Amino acid sequence: MTSNVERYCNRGSAALLVGDQKLMFIFVDDDGASPWTVEIRQPVEAKIERSLRWLENKAQAYGISLRFQHVCIPLGLTVACHAGERIDETDYSAGPGHSTWQNRVVTGLTSSGSVASRWKDLFSAGKLPLSGTEGSAVVFCVRRLVPSVAFPFFDGENTEFERERALSTFITNDAG
Repeated sequence: MTSNVERYCNRGSAALLVGDQKLMFIFVDDDGASPWTVEIRQPVEAKIERSLRWLENKAQAYGISLRFQHVCIPLGLTVACHAGERIDETDYSAGPGHSTWQNRVVTGLTSSGSVASRWKDLFSAGKLPLSGTEGSAVVFCVRRLVPSVAFPFFDGENTEFERERALSTFITNDAG
């Protein structure tokens, strides 16, 4: 029996993770999440960097060419984007996993549109333009109690589902 959460977990869209990959980590606050602070975001960014380099090194040890470029946004003095109105995060087919929530974040960073329709604009806004020869993925980073999920890739089903994205939740101890 599949749990409600497992229904929405990634089934895997790529047979191999190789070559050049561009990742965008979007730090997001909304009315249903604890806010990000500089003190909380900085160690998360450092862990992202270490994890990507570790994965590159592991791949190299097996003779696999893998190179990550990534950016954590928003850039500058803003710690996190605001997603706006809260969507019920206890509904795993809605909440931060819902396209309305994701599209609201992307619209705040680029212009009105969906995640898929603003994909290249989003990476360009993050100073990580896409050439079309690399893999790319967006990870929405929120501070919530709901599980992290990767959204399934359905080749040819709908343009909106042909872009890799995930929601990564961070439960952090604000005291240290």
